[in-house]
Amino acid sequence: LTLHATNPSIASRLNMSIDSLIAAMQTGGQPVTAVKVKVRAIQNAATGKPEATHSRHLGNQGRTALDALQQKVDAASPLGAALKKMLRDSG
Repeated sequence: LTLHATNPSIASRLNMSIDSLIAAMQTGGQPVTAVKVKVRAIQNAATGKPEATHSRHLGNQGRTALDALQQKVDAASPLGAALKKMLRDSG
């Protein structure tokens, strides 16, 4: 599984949560054995400043899987907060 972060700060937070993310996904029945985090900042070629990011649509199956995983994870944990934000922003 490869996760793309829009800045190094978010990538660092995700890297700190990789072990719990893998464990939670495996507990939820997802066959994840490794997670990579990559920084992919979107920049405007003319100004060099980051552009506004656009949320991507998450399909019903993906949304259902993430929702089920969120229910099993402590809402106060960084993973729980990230899942909640991902579901909220996914459309």
